[in-house]
Order: sequence, then C-alpha cells, then structure tokens
Amino acid sequence: MATARQRRRTKNPNRKVTRRVSDRQKNIHIENPALREAWDKRLTLKQNFERLGLALDPNAAAPLAQKPFMDYLRPLDSLGLAKPVEDPSVLEQFEERASKPDTVHIQRLTENEANRMLKFRQKYGSGIVGDSSKDDYVKMARDLKLNVYQLTANQIKKKLAALDAGLAPIPAVYKMEYAKKAAAKAASEAAAAAAAEAVAAAKKAAKAASN
Repeated sequence: MATARQRRRTKNPNRKVTRRVSDRQKNIHIENPALREAWDKRLTLKQNFERLGLALDPNAAAPLAQKPFMDYLRPLDSLGLAKPVEDPSVLEQFEERASKPDTVHIQRLTENEANRMLKFRQKYGSGIVGDSSKDDYVKMARDLKLNVYQLTANQIKKKLAALDAGLAPIPAVYKMEYAKKAAAKAASEAAAAAAAEAVAAAKKAAKAASN
C-alpha cells in the first residue's frame, strides 16, 4: 500500500488506466498479403470484413434455418442477408488460391535430427538411407532413450521421408557405414537372383532330360 507521501507525488493515484482503441487499431498486423493490401485502417474490423465480402461470424452470416430443406436451401439474397461487396478482389484471390492443388512441403532436417533419424533406422529399420521397407515407426516412437523429444510415429515417418529425399545432411561417420550396407545389400540381392536363375535352369534341364 502506498504511503501518503508517495500518493502526493502522483498526479492522480486513483485514476483508472485506459488504452485508446485507436492505438490498438494502428498496431494490427495482417499476415495475408491480399488482405493486407485491401485493408482500410480507418474502418473497424467488422466494417472491413463486410466491405471485402468476408464473414466475421460464419454462424451469423449464414444461420441455420428452423425448417429443413426448403428454408435451408434459400439463397442469402432472398433472405435479405446478402450485402454488396465493395472490393471483390480479395475474394477472387482467395478463390483462386483455393482452386489450386495443395503442395506438400517437406521440412529439411538439421544435422542433429538426421543423426537421430539414422539411429532410429539402425535400430528399427534396414539401416540404409532410402530404404524404408523395414521401418517400424511405432517402436521408434516408444523408444524413450532415442525418442527424447517424444515424437509421434507419424512425425518420425515424415522426418525419415525427408532423410530419404536428401533433405538432410548425413554425418560423415555414417556415410561409409551406409555405403558398405548398401553394397552388401546389392550383392545379396544379386546372389539371390543368380541362385534363382540357377535353380530355374536346373529344373529346366532336368525336365528336358526326363522327356
């Protein structure tokens, strides 16, 4: 509690602190470039939305009718709810953007993240970059020692996909090891293919001899 001397120093200690609405309006930051360009700082939020044809409250803009079907299907202009749009450019840009197919962005990994994902694949996968056939994302997510950031199985899957897509720097320690594993895998697949061909040739020869 302030003393009498401290109260005398202030002009009015009981005065309520207020903030001007105009200051808050000036400091509004709009992320969308189209909306930012068409925004009028002299108008309120509601006035700007009505001018641009946007709905501040979707429930108020298109309320559900009490009667089903026919009343629900009435257009807004027949209900007297539609308002003329002064600046349709923002709506046109939004519609054009919505009509374009969504692009999937794969985030690049840092070297530490790549190192962690490589350890996941070594323990619960093939151990080779680019080979996700043996990845067990559920076990990766449940490993409390490796999964220190408690990533979900889906998050680990996306990070490993980024690693396979070449969007992560592979530490030099693992490059030679993965090269050896990749070479061993290729040699094993080649040997298996050669063995299968040899078995097929032997069966064919045996069949020809029996005839």
